[in-house]
Amino acid sequence: MDIERNKAEAALEQQRKEIGETFKLDPQVTIKLKGAEYTLEYNNFAVKGIYKDTGYNLLSTPLDKQQMDDPDIMGALLYYGLKTNHEDITQEQVDKLYTYRHMVYVMSRITSALELFLPESSKKDLTDPGEAGSPQVAEDPTKPPVDSG
Repeated sequence: MDIERNKAEAALEQQRKEIGETFKLDPQVTIKLKGAEYTLEYNNFAVKGIYKDTGYNLLSTPLDKQQMDDPDIMGALLYYGLKTNHEDITQEQVDKLYTYRHMVYVMSRITSALELFLPESSKKDLTDPGEAGSPQVAEDPTKPPVDSG
């Protein structure tokens, strides 16, 4: 029973930590490409650029396998995510940095950056407090849970 409680508390603490990350003023994620470290950041500039270049709207269509398999969308996602903090970088340079062999890593970094930008994906699905055995969540998710029992 204590092991399960510890796991539940650890999971809740991890959730709080992830939610706390969404409160940062600068929603940036680092990514390493070909040995160099870059900063990914999505904002309205990036969303508009991706849409203009590819017709893909991040705000209305969830990122799924179809978009990940499209080299234009993947290139644009990475390019515009980097462009805010690396103003001199070009689409051609970004295309040369990205290989599909590293797709899982790159997508994990892009997803992390998007979670900091998009309200729907950054809102963590906390368990319903009414469910039996589910943890209670405080008003401020970065604070310890309120014990209602």
